[in-house]
Amino acid sequence: YDLVCGGAERAELSQTLLIVGQMVGAAILPQCSDRFGRKPILVCSNIALLVAGLGGCFLPTFTGFAIMRFIIGIFQQGLAMVMPAMMLELFPAEVRYMVEVASLTTWTSSMVVVTPVAYFLKDVSWRYLYLVLTLTSAFSIFGYWIYNESVRWLLANGKTEEAKKILRKAAKMNNVDEKQIMDIVDKVIAVELNAKEGDDIDEKTNMMPEEPINDKRTKNKLPKYTIFTLFKKRRIAMVTTIMIIVWTVDSLTYYGLILSSASLPVNRYLSFFLLTIAEYPVVLFEFTLMNR
Repeated sequence: YDLVCGGAERAELSQTLLIVGQMVGAAILPQCSDRFGRKPILVCSNIALLVAGLGGCFLPTFTGFAIMRFIIGIFQQGLAMVMPAMMLELFPAEVRYMVEVASLTTWTSSMVVVTPVAYFLKDVSWRYLYLVLTLTSAFSIFGYWIYNESVRWLLANGKTEEAKKILRKAAKMNNVDEKQIMDIVDKVIAVELNAKEGDDIDEKTNMMPEEPINDKRTKNKLPKYTIFTLFKKRRIAMVTTIMIIVWTVDSLTYYGLILSSASLPVNRYLSFFLLTIAEYPVVLFEFTLMNR
């Protein structure tokens, strides 16, 4: 693409479009997953990453490549934001921290592997490296059959029978009494259907009430949540505000270091490798402290 001398700014543009795409995806895809389900957004995002990656490999013009980078940024957020929600909904609260630890371990290991792959392909066209990294999404064509929808999402949206079908499958795989599981589901549904909007989360414990609330005015109504729900209660509003600040600082720092690693005054492969393995101590830090 002749991205040298006067054309070097276009290389920066492609990275900028990636980040802008992430902003767009972060604003849209989580809302879509709340409305249409975790599974459809997850599967579509994986397939879109595969298609856009292949497009970036083979399109002959820089304009086409830049557009593909923008699309990749959008659907990367379909994984980065929807996948954690889906994973958290699979596990009880006492072990959820392990989901984040496993996720960070996988991310860090994947980043570390990029370095030797890039090094061994350094004497051929960049398109080969791009293709190798893109093909890690090839499994996505089987995603519809690999994933199950989030049971919590199904129950929260009144899709009880679909949720029970998945739970029966899980009970059979794990040799668990199916009737016991169905009794638990029925109890959860009873609590949800009788919960008052605004009163469904206890201020001190951040938990749902133990007993259903008998109120004919609210019976058979699910509470409706929006982004404003995060700011209705003082404790949740404080946590939300802190997370917004931390996430902004973390993203600016992380991407600033990673994307500028090639300009550091050492070998570009070595600098990227050192920046990625620096995350392994954080994995141990998380594992030790997060559940405390």
